[in-house]
Amino acid sequence: MARTDDEWVQDIISAIADIRADTTGLDFAAFAAKPTIVRSVLYSIALMGEAAKGISPAFKAAHPDIPWRAMPASATELSTSTSIPIRGAFGTS
Repeated sequence: MARTDDEWVQDIISAIADIRADTTGLDFAAFAAKPTIVRSVLYSIALMGEAAKGISPAFKAAHPDIPWRAMPASATELSTSTSIPIRGAFGTS
C-alpha cells in the first residue's frame, strides 16, 4: 500500500524530534566531538530528504512556505554536500 502524505510528513517530524533529542545541550564543539551523534543527525537529515521525495506534488504546492528543495534528495547528495564524510551508514564514503 502506498504511503500517504501524512505518513511522509510524520517521518520528517520524527526525524526532527530525533535531532533535537540527540543534540539538546550540545554546542557545536561538543556535537562535532561525538561521531555517533554526528552520524545520527546526518542519518535523520537523509531520512527527511527521502520522505520529502515521497510527498505528492499537490501537497508540496499547497505548502509553498516549506523549503522542500532544501532537503537532500539522497544520502549520496548529503555526503557530497557536507564536509563530513558519511561512512557505512548509507553505503557511501
